[in-house]
Amino acid sequence: MRITTTSRAETANLAKMFAATIIEGRLQGPLIIALEGELGTGKTSFLKGLAKGLGLKQKITSPTFLVMRRYSLPRRIKKFSLLYHVDAYRITGRRDVDAAGITRALHDSRAIVAIEWADTIKKYLPKDSIKIKMEHRSKNERVLSFS
Repeated sequence: MRITTTSRAETANLAKMFAATIIEGRLQGPLIIALEGELGTGKTSFLKGLAKGLGLKQKITSPTFLVMRRYSLPRRIKKFSLLYHVDAYRITGRRDVDAAGITRALHDSRAIVAIEWADTIKKYLPKDSIKIKMEHRSKNERVLSFS
């Protein structure tokens, strides 16, 4: 499925709708969401919308230097209790994946793991990860491809 958005707000709103399908759906954890795309394609905007759609009130920022942040989800979300937000931009290999705690997060059955720059660690991700590729179409348009 391919969807075009024309602003950060539209990208965030799309992610909120995606969060609703996670909450209402039959998906089981761990749920891995692999975001790929160049700088400025909306990966962080998507993550902010996803977090808001999952009921988080905290300000969501990209964990570039921390690599991973962990958020507790509201109790009303029955199947998942944690959201891990990973920024894999600086990850260079298995040692970094393990040291940052990403391996543990990828096996947490109560977790949603959303990864920016997932293409840098794709060989460590489960085959059933939800891949969202984000591309520039024009100055304000982004195309999100879900697979």
